[in-house]
Amino acid sequence: MEKNNSSERGITLSFGQTTSNAVISKVILLVLLGGVIGHFQSKNALRQLEKADKISIERCSEEVCINEVSEYKDLLASDTDYANPVFAIPAMAIGLLIVFGLYELVAILIGLMVKKIIR
Repeated sequence: MEKNNSSERGITLSFGQTTSNAVISKVILLVLLGGVIGHFQSKNALRQLEKADKISIERCSEEVCINEVSEYKDLLASDTDYANPVFAIPAMAIGLLIVFGLYELVAILIGLMVKKIIR
């Protein structure tokens, strides 16, 4: 009777050179995009934190805060500059197509650069 030893078995994936270059280029691109997006998100978080410090309860009298909230509420209620879904949904779809198309184009360009470096 033969014993199955799981430590001796393994899974091997083999890719062609083109697929390997594509995977490497997309990983590089995703790491770069993650860094850029993380940088801008952290800057936005710092701005929000500064705003929160300015509107803290200790620095704000009750009447001033109520007036500011009332003015902000009136501003939001009077805002008629909203997107019509009939136009917004196709515009969003076209925007996403452009973003993904640019992503693929940059990934292909990075793949070509990786191919030149490997040769």
